[in-house]
Amino acid sequence: SGWTFRGTLKMNWGVWLHEHGRDADAVYRDAVASFDRALALNANDVETWATRGLTYVNWANDAVDHGADPGEMHARAEADFNRSIELNPRNPESWQHRGLLRCSRALAKSRTGQDPGPDFEAGLADYAQAHELDPQSAETANHLGDAWANYGTKVEERGDGYGFDPRIDLTLKISGEGVWTWKNLDSANEFKAPAKGPDPK
Repeated sequence: SGWTFRGTLKMNWGVWLHEHGRDADAVYRDAVASFDRALALNANDVETWATRGLTYVNWANDAVDHGADPGEMHARAEADFNRSIELNPRNPESWQHRGLLRCSRALAKSRTGQDPGPDFEAGLADYAQAHELDPQSAETANHLGDAWANYGTKVEERGDGYGFDPRIDLTLKISGEGVWTWKNLDSANEFKAPAKGPDPK
């Protein structure tokens, strides 16, 4: 809907402001209000639920960088992703976005001395489900690579014994204009995040 489109534009504008060190709080708030209007018109729109959830994830990241507690934003994001998955469990983007949320929450917890392991593993499982639904998604490959680059080594160094979901322990090759490979996934220390590149056509 038009409200979903407006909310998405506002969310992207908020991300840009955040990346350039500017206050994005009001813009994210406006984005959420647009998604609220869209859901009032159609409460079963999977894209709107998922994109509002992604807005909360980005808003939470902004809160973390400003020293605020992201807990409420993380909870709202998870509720939105759960609803989008409930409406369409075959939509890989909903699983991918929830994986991003959970890995973002893991990083936020690690910064405050909390245990990131459960959120990290839950995020990996969501990424695995997204890959299962869309094996050719370079975006999922990049998110999974980033997750291990950001959190995997930290978890392994702690010796807590967090392991891979069996569905993730694989070698994946995606061919488009670029090539992405996951190798040595049994060892976070040997893993290198895949190169960034365009989604295959």
